[in-house]
Amino acid sequence: MSITSHNGSINTVADTLIKANGLTLSARHGIGNTGQIKTALLGNGPLSATTFDGDINIVETIGSLTYTQVTTGSGNTTLAAYKDLNPVSATTSLIKGGRITLTSVTGGVGNFVSARIDSGTIKFTDGLTVTAVGNVNVKEIAGDLLLTSISTVGDVTVTVAAGNLIDNNSEEARDTRTETALLGLWDSVRLRGDAALQSGNDQVTAYKAAQEARYRLWWQYRNVRSDGAGGYSADAYDPAFAFHFGTAERALLLDQLTTAHPDWTAVQLDAAITAEEARRTAEYQALYADFGTTTLQPDLHVQRVDDEAGRPDDRLRVDD
Repeated sequence: MSITSHNGSINTVADTLIKANGLTLSARHGIGNTGQIKTALLGNGPLSATTFDGDINIVETIGSLTYTQVTTGSGNTTLAAYKDLNPVSATTSLIKGGRITLTSVTGGVGNFVSARIDSGTIKFTDGLTVTAVGNVNVKEIAGDLLLTSISTVGDVTVTVAAGNLIDNNSEEARDTRTETALLGLWDSVRLRGDAALQSGNDQVTAYKAAQEARYRLWWQYRNVRSDGAGGYSADAYDPAFAFHFGTAERALLLDQLTTAHPDWTAVQLDAAITAEEARRTAEYQALYADFGTTTLQPDLHVQRVDDEAGRPDDRLRVDD
């Protein structure tokens, strides 16, 4: 599907969902200037969104977002996906904008090949912000990278091809290493007093958010759906479950791995795909261990469980 605005912008004035196998958006003055453009791309159909100027703001609501070009000549770029956010190609796919904001609710960003970006250079105005649950792998291709924040429970890889990695967090003060540097360092990482208590609370909040994302992923594996009567139904737990990529997904992953590792043999490529299938199979069983006895709660809250001494342990409780 293609939507083009030769002299204007592409915006939505209602809660509209664009559903397609692949989507190409082209505009003169922005895509999603007035609010998120919501998509439901089937079979990892790729997204292309380009505009001469103006902002880009797109969210994939049901699955992974695979993209070719998401670029603006003068504006900010915001991309979000319920699952992974991945480029089609490790060498040509690109996200460009002054301020780039990338979000994956239950997955990662650049899981298999690095997500190439071209961000702006105005400190505290431009920069990169990433929020995910899985691994994050990004590469700045032009000049310095102003890094505002990356938040995830997975691994993080940041590459700057031809510049410097610069702290872009305006809330942090530069450490001058004076005679009070040690106390200042402790305070900056919130190791003393009320700040230490708040730091602990922030960690608990982040942990709960990650577990809530895992809870939703569990029901995604279970193929949860409306039962047509105001409730929900899901596939039964399968102790012999084994994840396998569909034909289209496997072909896309094979193409990404081949581009990222041109020296790999067919055996190595197949082994990498098999390893990913094994990881997702193990993930299914791990999610069952944590959430297998729960019932679906659309508006869930994951609560920490403390031991008898009041210390947090590894158990979880899901409350409606």
